[in-house]
Amino acid sequence: MKRICIPAALLSILAMSAAGCGGDGNPVAPSAAISQSDSAAATSDVRSESALTGLVTNLNWRARTFTLVAGRTGALGASRLIHFSDRTEFMTGDRRVRPRTLENGAAVEVHGSESGGEFLAAKIVVLRRRGR
Repeated sequence: MKRICIPAALLSILAMSAAGCGGDGNPVAPSAAISQSDSAAATSDVRSESALTGLVTNLNWRARTFTLVAGRTGALGASRLIHFSDRTEFMTGDRRVRPRTLENGAAVEVHGSESGGEFLAAKIVVLRRRGR
């Protein structure tokens, strides 16, 4: 009887493993694997964390953007379009402030990430307000 049970058990294990490979909603389905092209696309969209310092110009609350201009005068330095969102933290020193503290002419330090040529601010530190 043991000789019959071993092959029967082996056949049932093989049948269950074959049924488990693929199918709709099966997490081990081959379609769930990441292809090489998907992997390359995912690595090309990797966000790089960085911090930028400069003056705020062209502040647009509706679009949630401003231009950050490096350099003291603002007109002579390089510029960068900055995007912010509801998740962006606004700080002055070590305390949180209202987003409306941000204004044209303010000196800021922007911490965030770059992806696809866009810079998304995670935290904006107001170093000096306009005229102060």
